[in-house]
Amino acid sequence: MTGFDDVRALVAHLPEVTTSTSYGTPSLKVHGKSFCRMWGGREYDRYDVSDTEVLVVFCELEEKELLLEAGDGVLFSTPHYDGHGAVLVRLSDVDHDDLKGYLEESYLLKAPPRPASSPGRALRGAPAHANYEAGPTTVTRVPIGASGHTLAASEIFISTQPLLWGEP
Repeated sequence: MTGFDDVRALVAHLPEVTTSTSYGTPSLKVHGKSFCRMWGGREYDRYDVSDTEVLVVFCELEEKELLLEAGDGVLFSTPHYDGHGAVLVRLSDVDHDDLKGYLEESYLLKAPPRPASSPGRALRGAPAHANYEAGPTTVTRVPIGASGHTLAASEIFISTQPLLWGEP
């Protein structure tokens, strides 16, 4: 079974991640913004879930239905999250590679955009006129995890810099 310590280990390579709390439950944040959190006791009781720990991760609202359909029951939602870009992950059932993909996507949604001159600013928030040697490329599908699931991406930039900012 996967727990919060495993979740934290899966994102250890991401810059500026801090362990915190959100709504009284363990969470991970980037620049003070939560990108995942564990469910609390009231939520388990309210939705009658007792067979697994549950992690909330964020996604693009437009991608939510696709993720839920492709998640084979590992991903689910509740009425509380209707209209919000968030899905719930059954930690006892999720593949570690898939979980890492969900966490990285959630992180990128919450991480602040970096200046175009920052090393590795390749995935999020780059304007169409970003000055990259290889230039921007629009991609329609991006694989996540080992399961073969994919997400649509509005813009991904090909760059000679590392994918994540920080020291190469």
